[in-house]
Amino acid sequence: MAEVIVDERNRVTLPRELRRRIGIVSGSKLEVEQMGAEIVIRPAVPFKKPTESIWGLAKAAGRNPKRQAREAIAKRKRLGK
Repeated sequence: MAEVIVDERNRVTLPRELRRRIGIVSGSKLEVEQMGAEIVIRPAVPFKKPTESIWGLAKAAGRNPKRQAREAIAKRKRLGK
């Protein structure tokens, strides 16, 4: 277990060895959750190919399924989901 300090701007720096083991680099997105009296921080796992993550959910209806998947993702982003 590593101990960290909250600085004057309420920031916490994760130890280098922990970042290396988990693969956190500058710009990595993390999820933060409160579980009782604990704070849990974990990497947000992005989809490397988002169109493949929703493959089969959208009906093709004679259109290019990858294009339709990209449009569905763009629509979700516009809606803030």
